[in-house]
Amino acid sequence: MYIIDDRPVVHVHIQNITERKQAEEKMKKLNTALEEEVSKAELNAKKVETKNRELEELAYVAAHDLKAPITNLNVLIEMINTQSIRGDKDIELFNKLKNNIEQVYKKVFALNDVINFKTTLNDQKKHLEFEKVFDEVKQNIPDRLKSKNADIDVDFSECSEIEYPPLHLISILQNLLSNSMKFKSPDRLLKIEVKTIKRNESVYLLIKDNGLGFDAEKHGEKVFGLFKRLHTHEEGVGVGLYIVKSIVETHGGKIEVKSKPNEGALFTINLNN
Repeated sequence: MYIIDDRPVVHVHIQNITERKQAEEKMKKLNTALEEEVSKAELNAKKVETKNRELEELAYVAAHDLKAPITNLNVLIEMINTQSIRGDKDIELFNKLKNNIEQVYKKVFALNDVINFKTTLNDQKKHLEFEKVFDEVKQNIPDRLKSKNADIDVDFSECSEIEYPPLHLISILQNLLSNSMKFKSPDRLLKIEVKTIKRNESVYLLIKDNGLGFDAEKHGEKVFGLFKRLHTHEEGVGVGLYIVKSIVETHGGKIEVKSKPNEGALFTINLNN
């Protein structure tokens, strides 16, 4: 209100705020809907986490409880005198039974290895030297793999140290080195190159061999699956690369493989250090 010519004048400003109110109400409803969706997503995530934990516990109990009976069964089958089995058909059936028991035996113990590995996922990082860890890994390679007489070239000069859980780095190196040795080509001396490089503050581990190789475009992801194997002429049940991938991804890293049949394989691991 103000005075003009000694007369009070009231200035009234009228503004239509209907659209603004409608927009505010719409925004409020959207926020409420978003909060509800977030709550649902969090609830579903908790349910999935609970289910995964239950499945892990079930796998642990199953694998643990199966160890004793499958071990006993394996021992008993070895004790059977095959000379007492008569008839080619009976011998064939016995051999099939024996092979199946051996496969179950290996898978049960491999599953225990996977479960035991899962318990180390929260292990603390320590300052490690690649050279020392690799020397330890080489010492623990099984004799049957050492007999492959591999020519191993190591180069940790670009990145010689890392902060990483010791058991995890050992497992990565051991499984990849064993993998190269298992699948060497019978036509040539096995050569393995192990090196580290650093790119954008990330440490990369590269392991290359001239072994049998495989079609990576077709089977690139399959090789990292649990109990997945592309070559069956060597012993094993297919857990090594699964464990490597699990370790690497636990630390936010990534593993990739390039390979062609009869041209070896190159594994590139971003350790995300």
